[in-house]
Amino acid sequence: MEIAQGNVIGNYRILRPLGKGGMGTVYEVEHVKLGVRYALKAFDVREGEAELFRSRFAAEGKILARLVHPNVVRVFDLDFDERTGTPYYVMDLVASEGGQTKTLASVEPGSVDEDTLAGWFADMCAALDYIHSQGVVHLDVKLGNILVAPDGHAVLSDFGISRVTDEKLRAAVDLEVTAATAVSGRLVMGTAGYIAPEVAAGGEATPAADVYSLGVVFFKLLTGVWYDPCLAPEGAEAGRVTSVKMLEYFRHAWRRVLPSMLERDASKRPARLSGLPSVVRPEPRAPLRLSPLQWTFAAAAFLLAMALGAFLGALVWQ
Repeated sequence: MEIAQGNVIGNYRILRPLGKGGMGTVYEVEHVKLGVRYALKAFDVREGEAELFRSRFAAEGKILARLVHPNVVRVFDLDFDERTGTPYYVMDLVASEGGQTKTLASVEPGSVDEDTLAGWFADMCAALDYIHSQGVVHLDVKLGNILVAPDGHAVLSDFGISRVTDEKLRAAVDLEVTAATAVSGRLVMGTAGYIAPEVAAGGEATPAADVYSLGVVFFKLLTGVWYDPCLAPEGAEAGRVTSVKMLEYFRHAWRRVLPSMLERDASKRPARLSGLPSVVRPEPRAPLRLSPLQWTFAAAAFLLAMALGAFLGALVWQ
């Protein structure tokens, strides 16, 4: 259900929609008393799931509010709208110049240089390492959930289907773990094209799932195509080899990082991402090697250029 412009939900007036996903819609809002603008995500809850969603939403919201990192959007308020019963949470509004929000989904492959991509990659590695250290798996890392801040850095957003993996943290906020239901099933789902193979197969969602999704994000930004070797007519393994070869044409050493992030076996993916940005840097160029004949031509061309320069210089002085 979309909320019309001008309506008030909680203490926030709806200004305009910013984006819609499978779990709800994100709006730019203004606090009715303070006049400060934020981003608000309103969740769509199906009939009969409200109570279960309410308990889980409130508990996990307490955890998300504890996440403080420069590359993670801060969640600082959550509630249920009294009139409609709509659950929502409020987060910092990350807007680029001109007040517009910019996500990596709007970035055309080839439109930004590799140094910028490497910077965004470092930002996301830091963000994921941080939330994983706090016992949280995002589960929906995708182009549309990575915002570009005014200073050019990338910021991870939208924890709407995140999962808390740390049992002590669950106990600290009284998070009730409920067996498979429609809601819990939705909460462990991601977005088609980004989902790790083990999650798509109904397996446990771990930090490795976020690592896979981040690999998909940057493979798409670099090549313009989705990483899905299973679609290759030669078969999955041949498709994977072809995909890796695509990375050999870039100046930065993406081929040393992305293939390991995109392993089908979750146990083979990097456990931590903090060291990867240092690997993704421009490859050293091999020294120029010329044959004796090429050296002869090069030397002759140099001497000819010198002679021509001297001749032209003499004409100028005459």
